[in-house]
Amino acid sequence: MSMEEKQKPLNRGNNSDFIVGFLFLFLAIFIIFESSGMLHRGRYLVEAPGFIPLLMGVSMSVLSIILVAQMIINKGHLNLKGWLTDTFKSDDFKRWASVFGITAIYFILIGRTSFYYLTFGYLMAMFLYFRSTKIWLMILIALGVSILLYLVFYLGFRMPLP
Repeated sequence: MSMEEKQKPLNRGNNSDFIVGFLFLFLAIFIIFESSGMLHRGRYLVEAPGFIPLLMGVSMSVLSIILVAQMIINKGHLNLKGWLTDTFKSDDFKRWASVFGITAIYFILIGRTSFYYLTFGYLMAMFLYFRSTKIWLMILIALGVSILLYLVFYLGFRMPLP
């Protein structure tokens, strides 16, 4: 064995496993909490509509705890701070956060303003953010999609949109 092979660092796991473990644990707790409210509806526990979601929530929480415990045992959490700092400073995260923010504003404003105008604005914001094409083409595409939504859903299906 060469000297380089002996000094090779141990694989401590992926930092995202640590974060995903906690996210799934919080999701599992939410599922357990919500499904426990449905348990009193059946005569027996297994007849209740919340029984299967409760089992899934419990199994997801156990597996999440195992994943986080493995990361702690393997000392994979020690370089988490540096990894998070690098992640939040990366261009990919900034792009994701921008698109998430534009989409969040879109969902917050649905129902408070006209769906068609809002969709036009959302598409324009996305086109402008990604600098996808010429401005006149962006306007034409966003306007076309908004009109198509109106024609198909409101006039075609007689379905009012928010």
